Amino acid sequence: MSECTLTKDDIKRIPFTLYDAGWVILCIGMAIGAGIVFLPIQIGIKGIWVFIVSIIIVYPGIYLLQDIYLKTLSRTEDAKDYTSI
Repeated sequence: MSECTLTKDDIKRIPFTLYDAGWVILCIGMAIGAGIVFLPIQIGIKGIWVFIVSIIIVYPGIYLLQDIYLKTLSRTEDAKDYTSI
């Protein structure tokens, strides 16, 4: 298996296009959408311990789903959209 290394000059020559900006916005939107999972928790009524337990339960799932999404996206040859992966 060959290993590909990029120098700083190679990285500077890679253009950041509008298409790339769309993927950045999509990933940020996923992170914000994942954060909405925490909104229904009423810390004042239920207490801080319920909030802490819910974070411990929910955060690994959110992290793993985004990790899988970004790994499949970065490993594909043709990443026009997520359904083509």
